Amino acid sequence: MRDLAAHQYNELDPGRVWRTATRDVPALRSSLVGTVIPALRN
Repeated sequence: MRDLAAHQYNELDPGRVWRTATRDVPALRSSLVGTVIPALRN
């Protein structure tokens, strides 16, 4: 999505961006907090 946002901004689907920001990013954060972050502390 980053490439699309940077180079083809006029083709972005606002609904897709909103879903990513409100659904996918929080889920990714939860996963990282539960797995990757603790592993980095060890």
